[in-house]
Amino acid sequence: MDAYVRRYIHENLSYRFMMLPDGAAAYTLETVIKSGRWEYGRPLLNPGR
Repeated sequence: MDAYVRRYIHENLSYRFMMLPDGAAAYTLETVIKSGRWEYGRPLLNPGR
């Protein structure tokens, strides 16, 4: 990755992650996010999936 791309990513993009106890909790959270009921809103990348 060249310096321009690296700088662009750090200055303009972000991501979130959550630590969950198990796969069932991850699946539940995924369902909430996909339905649009998550308090932080729908993701900007692939919001309908």
